[in-house]
Amino acid sequence: MAQVVKKQASYEDLSHLPDNVLGEIVDVELILTPRPSRKHVVATTVLGAEILPPYQFGRGGGPSGWMTLYEN
Repeated sequence: MAQVVKKQASYEDLSHLPDNVLGEIVDVELILTPRPSRKHVVATTVLGAEILPPYQFGRGGGPSGWMTLYEN
C-alpha cells in the first residue's frame, strides 16, 4: 500500500498564495481560506463603528468593558 507523504508548509508557501486567499500554517499544515468579500468587510466595519463606543467605552450609557475583535 502506498503511503502519502505530506510536505511541511513553510513561509515560502504563504508568499506564493494568490491575493484572494488567506493562508496560515497550523501544525506545519497550510490552511487556506477565501478572503472575505468587500460587502462583508464594509458590513463588519459599519457594525463595529456602531457598537464599539457604547459596548467598549460606555459612551451613551452602554455597558462598557466589552472587547470587539475582527477576524479577516
